[in-house]
Amino acid sequence: MIPPASAREKEPEEIFAIRSIRGAMRRLIEKCGMKIGVEKLVERLLRSMNGRIASTAGSAASDLPCSGGPQKPGLAVALACLWLLVHLAPVCAAAPQAGSSLGTNDLNSLICRLGAATFAQRRAARDALSQLLAAGDPAVLSECVCAYRRSDDPEVRLQLLQLLMEVFEDRIRKFGRGFLGIRLEPVRFAGQDGRIWTGIRIVGFLPDSAAAKAGLREGDIIVSADSLDLDTEPDPSMFTSYIQSRIPGSRVVLRVFRGEEIETVDVTLGAIPEDLQENMAMTDTEKKRLFRLWLKSLDPEPSR
Repeated sequence: MIPPASAREKEPEEIFAIRSIRGAMRRLIEKCGMKIGVEKLVERLLRSMNGRIASTAGSAASDLPCSGGPQKPGLAVALACLWLLVHLAPVCAAAPQAGSSLGTNDLNSLICRLGAATFAQRRAARDALSQLLAAGDPAVLSECVCAYRRSDDPEVRLQLLQLLMEVFEDRIRKFGRGFLGIRLEPVRFAGQDGRIWTGIRIVGFLPDSAAAKAGLREGDIIVSADSLDLDTEPDPSMFTSYIQSRIPGSRVVLRVFRGEEIETVDVTLGAIPEDLQENMAMTDTEKKRLFRLWLKSLDPEPSR
């Protein structure tokens, strides 16, 4: 709120200008919910402005503490704040409001702004998408995956890939990695039609494992897990990585040779036991591999 003329006459024009800029900054920050990546910069500038007001006007009405005693930023701070206001505007325009939802067209427009001409616009779009993905909306996740696959803009693809990696890391951090609880060995065998199959044979179970609960047996030969075809991905570690790319509680559909028949077995994955977690620590290379498998497993069709 702009103070009355009588109040403006009692303070220097510089202080009046700083008060006005500070008020505008606060309104923008409140609108953005302080989730736009500039909190620390804003706090430093506001403290400097408060210090300038206190040191010049002798006012004790400032609502932010001044660190390091009174400061005198003068015109430099005022200009810095004006610059920040200009760059906050596109951030506020892109930031989703509390309780609001985006349609597909709005979401696509937001994704396209990841490749905007100015850094402020790109950063605003990225922060807004990060908030939407953190809210856990599967439609937003699916649309981001589809946009990553179809975009021909390298900047958009890079930003989306980083955002999707953040989602994956957050899932693993919160819930852990999936676990089947089997010992396995690679195998090649001939089917009834003479076709040579590649798969992995179950040679043992851990007690009370997800595999045992699902009814898998020793001697079963797993030939696929969801869309992962072990005939084209014969490396057993690829199967293990796929299982670990899912979180505990996820449902995985396995196709297994049992005797002369192929059967379908639904498995609800468990969590890695505590006594195995140290030996199964995830390296950066393994994390990237799990991320690629998780990304590949997501629905390729955009939300409607």
